[in-house]
Amino acid sequence: MKKVVFILCFGILGATLSLFLGVSFADAQLVAPSSPSPADGATAEQPVTLQWSRADFPEGVSGGYIVELQGQNIARQPRWAPENSYVIPQNLLVGAPYQWRVTTCFGSGISSFSDCGPWSNNGNDWKFTATLAKPTLDSPLNTTRKAAFIGSDPQCLGSIKLQWKKVVGADRYNVVLNRTSGTTFSKTFEDIKRLYPTVFKEEGSSISFCIPQDGAWIKPLSFYNWRVIPFQASKPGIQSDTWEFFAATSPTTPPTTPPTIKFDDFFITSILPSTGSLAGGTEVTISGKGFKTGTTVLFGGSFGTMIKVSADGISITVKTPSRDAPGIVTVRVTDPQATDGRSVTGNFQYTEAPLPPGLQAPPLEPGLQARPLEPGLQARPLEPGLQARPLEPGLQAPPLEPGLQAPPLEPGAAPPPGIFGVVDRAANVAFTALIIAAIIFVLVAAFQFLTGGGNPEAISGARDKLIWAAVGIAIALVSKGVAVILQTSLGLPSTEAKPGGSCPGPAPSGGIQNPLNTICFSGLLDSILNVIFTLSLIVVPFVVIYAGFLFVTGGGNPQQISRARDTLIWAAVGFGVILISKGLPFILKDILGI
Repeated sequence: MKKVVFILCFGILGATLSLFLGVSFADAQLVAPSSPSPADGATAEQPVTLQWSRADFPEGVSGGYIVELQGQNIARQPRWAPENSYVIPQNLLVGAPYQWRVTTCFGSGISSFSDCGPWSNNGNDWKFTATLAKPTLDSPLNTTRKAAFIGSDPQCLGSIKLQWKKVVGADRYNVVLNRTSGTTFSKTFEDIKRLYPTVFKEEGSSISFCIPQDGAWIKPLSFYNWRVIPFQASKPGIQSDTWEFFAATSPTTPPTTPPTIKFDDFFITSILPSTGSLAGGTEVTISGKGFKTGTTVLFGGSFGTMIKVSADGISITVKTPSRDAPGIVTVRVTDPQATDGRSVTGNFQYTEAPLPPGLQAPPLEPGLQARPLEPGLQARPLEPGLQARPLEPGLQAPPLEPGLQAPPLEPGAAPPPGIFGVVDRAANVAFTALIIAAIIFVLVAAFQFLTGGGNPEAISGARDKLIWAAVGIAIALVSKGVAVILQTSLGLPSTEAKPGGSCPGPAPSGGIQNPLNTICFSGLLDSILNVIFTLSLIVVPFVVIYAGFLFVTGGGNPQQISRARDTLIWAAVGFGVILISKGLPFILKDILGI
């Protein structure tokens, strides 16, 4: 008996402990939701969807959220949300404040939840203000390049139908209509649902409104823009975007030769040319009378691009719009100042046929052609990034008369240099001056040697002049090489005139190709020096690094430090010789004319 009582007591204790530990474990897994949307203090458009961070429930355990919402027309009470969002079903009051909070719970509904975690925001409410969403406009399309036809909708005979999406929470709408051509105006149709019930229609998620005809608000061939403002009671929401449209009469299929409407002071006499490409862009001159600034021209319902109206009003120049298929279209010219929107018409034909022979550039006459360049003269290639502009279609340079030709370029002639060309020419002047000065120094030194008579002072002065002459020549050669290297590295065009023309590459043949890509001495010299210069750029850095290594690891050893110094000196001397070699070919070319 004692054993039975002991087992029962132990079982009750274990069950109690397990329940306590299980509840504590469950509480430990539930955290307060965060990341609210709408954010605290924000304005929310209706319909409002509350969102927050998602909780991770243990596998096999159901859970959800309890939301408490409160406002002027909503009492605070718990609402169950199976996911981490809740769509408020009621219409909220515009401008009114609302507050809410949320907690995470185990369970599957408002009547079956068991344990919940802490409330969001430490138990405090998040707040937001409700407003109406911005209306989304549907039609007419927001374009003045395609006409909105009057009476095209059976519900709006003699008028234009405006259509937009219904706004949640709105109980009335105002429509603002502006005419932007001819006699302009701005008209606001207020509370259209109540004041214009015969032209207002609410169907599904869309609202339509036929512009009333009581004030002749819509006139053919006029430009308009419009927008919608939603209201809840007397409080407005966010107004829609402003859309534009062009009102025109209903389209009809024009006959092959449509009748021409004519007034005494406003008419068309001709349209030239009367045909054009489907791609559009044909420049057309319409002649007649009574044309004014602001006159519009339609080609089969699409606007042409106006170029100019003559001062005397007898011609219009316009570019045709593009079209999908060939055929004859009606050209409609509208008087912008007439109150009745009067217009006159003509014909224009779109075609895919090529231009007639008379509108093409004529071929050169027999015996007229460009004369070849004289031997030794050739056109210089265009600088990198430059190219000749192509002639416009139908245009070409007139042929030269017999016996006449453009004078050839003088040898070495070049187009005006750019900034680098000016600097390069200045360097050439300095180079020439250094060479001349060096030659003078050599001549003076030679004269001192010959006339010194063994005088140590004269011999020393002559030696100094020879040294300075050598230094000057070396500086000139190095500067020339550096200029060439910078020019090549930066991709700048050469500004030097090249005597004797350029060195051509090898002529193509069916045999073995020339690997040097040149057939003259100067080109061969350039190729060899370019290879040496490229190798030096690779080798010199390694030599300098090696010398630095010797300096660092010398440890005061005079022999190793001397070896490092000699290595640096010979690297500098070698690189200087390579720079001189880059400038030397240009001097040889200038002197020898190669």
